[in-house]
Amino acid sequence: MPNPLYDVLPRMHWITASAICQHPRDFTFDEASQSTCCPSPTYCCPNSLTSCDQPGAVRFDAIDDMSIRHDDAAETIIRYWPHSHDPPTRWEMTPRSYVYVATLLLNASITAESKNVRDQAYRRAVWLLKDAFVRGHLAPASYREMAAGLISNYNVAAILRSSLS
Repeated sequence: MPNPLYDVLPRMHWITASAICQHPRDFTFDEASQSTCCPSPTYCCPNSLTSCDQPGAVRFDAIDDMSIRHDDAAETIIRYWPHSHDPPTRWEMTPRSYVYVATLLLNASITAESKNVRDQAYRRAVWLLKDAFVRGHLAPASYREMAAGLISNYNVAAILRSSLS
């Protein structure tokens, strides 16, 4: 691949399972650092930036980037993407990606057959929304609306599941 780091340090499984940064066309050349770069859910471009919050940062867009890589992007995100990240790694996606991924996780917390998957998806959605809000990627009104939806939908789903038992 165009990034020499990958010769030394292998990519994480969830990145390869998601088909992110797997082809030369996924990378762009950064004049300032004289290196190639590919944004992923945990990395922005170009390499010459010291923070993904700087102007000109290109963040991963889960809606556009995942839809061109997978027929079932939702299943890939739910199945393979990590629950959280330990510092210094964190999500570096577009604001709409936070909402998209949290919505997918919320839906999985309601519809998944396995209780373990439902519970993990719910915790991941809550964590992702909180992270987006704290970092300023999600407006307060959007955060309140989605948080209310998380609580309401999860409770309704729990009642429905218990009535079917």
